[in-house]
Amino acid sequence: AMLAALTLHVFHRHCDRVKLANLAQAVNVLQALILTDDDQMLLTPTYHVSDMMQEHQDAVLYDIKGICGDVSVIASEKNGNMLISLCNPPLAPQTVSLNLPDFSRYSAQILHHEDYHAHNTFDAPENIIPNDFTDKITQNDSELTLTLPPVSLVTIHAAK
Repeated sequence: AMLAALTLHVFHRHCDRVKLANLAQAVNVLQALILTDDDQMLLTPTYHVSDMMQEHQDAVLYDIKGICGDVSVIASEKNGNMLISLCNPPLAPQTVSLNLPDFSRYSAQILHHEDYHAHNTFDAPENIIPNDFTDKITQNDSELTLTLPPVSLVTIHAAK
């Protein structure tokens, strides 16, 4: 999931040059979105990354200000709303502060598991799924502060 999120961040950062990117195959392959076995199907963490970050599509890259350290941060704006995705690949928590002067409402999701080797299996198909993260963010005027757990992806939806 971290590899998928970081790759999408690179594509987004270079949206002036990368006009189209796609998955060649999406089912039952390495880095698959979906795995099947006979009549069973499961969504992988890579699927959840793709789903959580899909609103970056057809949006305008936004130059966000903040203290981010080792965290990869991408923000985009579309139809007056903003999506911020924060990817923390290190094995240590990271505290991030973001200045969002034009936005007052937000919600957040996290994709994370305490065991960074964890994955979804047919016996545990929802081992890694997005969870609400809104209550883990503190807001002081236009500044949001949050601590990202190790090896996590957080998306913040901000509205005016």
